Amino acid sequence: MAASWPTSKKTFSQLSDGVTDMEGINVNVGYDEIEAVQTFICAPGAAQSHNATLLSLLADNYVGGRCYKKDADEIYVGKFAGIVPNAGGTIRKLRVSTSVTTLSAADLDTGTMAADTAYYIYATADTATTAPVFVISANASAPSGYTNYLRIGWFYNETVSVLDITSGFVSSFSGGGNVNKVFLQTGEVFTGSTAGPATDDSVPQKTEGDVHLTIYFIPTTATSRVKISLDAAHVSNSASGNTVVCLLQDDIANCLKARQIGYTGVGGFNQVFFDFTHTPGAALITYKMLIGSDGGGTTTLNGIGGARRFGAALMSRLSAEEK
Repeated sequence: MAASWPTSKKTFSQLSDGVTDMEGINVNVGYDEIEAVQTFICAPGAAQSHNATLLSLLADNYVGGRCYKKDADEIYVGKFAGIVPNAGGTIRKLRVSTSVTTLSAADLDTGTMAADTAYYIYATADTATTAPVFVISANASAPSGYTNYLRIGWFYNETVSVLDITSGFVSSFSGGGNVNKVFLQTGEVFTGSTAGPATDDSVPQKTEGDVHLTIYFIPTTATSRVKISLDAAHVSNSASGNTVVCLLQDDIANCLKARQIGYTGVGGFNQVFFDFTHTPGAALITYKMLIGSDGGGTTTLNGIGGARRFGAALMSRLSAEEK
């Protein structure tokens, strides 16, 4: 007799003691189904003691769950399929979400939204449903009030008491086929007059110039490699001198990387772009573009003499991506 699995799930008739006559078909149907399962999964060719369970193999894997900006006060979480464990990994629940979910401040696990704060997005599996429940938490380790959870994304909140991701600093953690990446791209004009670093062998400092672009980023793990890309599309200065474009991290005094532009006359301009890769840890990181000149005057980004050039089509960019 042919097995019905995996085309459909077999329904077996229970045998009743003293009522049901035992026939070969009662046993053989079960054998047929077991053989069908074995054929479908296949034999690993080694003893069970040499193999992990299929559930263990899948425990840290999921598909989808991409977290991205919907609008200034809402976040989209894409379709999701995966295993949501408890903290110890002893309970693992399979969950599938077949549609995009919208998150707002109402999905915060506890308390109210704070300004200038990192928040984390979790898939949870405490309810008796087949779909995960997505929640927001300020806790980087576990959402409050949940036993089964999986951290899948993060965002930087800008305003107190509301969910505010106007600048778009929201991303998925690496996993599920997602890329952990944020960027800021703008055609806005920026100016500054703080003196830049001297042209010598000292490392440029955070106080030597003006910050023009700032982004926020959270790596997935403490060992994640992060690539920062800086593109200062149009840098000018109102006086002759050496202008330096620097990359800063957090409140660290020394810059991570610098590029110098030498001017020979007033009103000169140039483009500066470079990449920098490092392992910064897993906490919230602030990256900044700093520009300063040792010749005095005013530096301008995306223009000349404090005035914008080419409208918003002349854009500078700062991005961070986990590699």
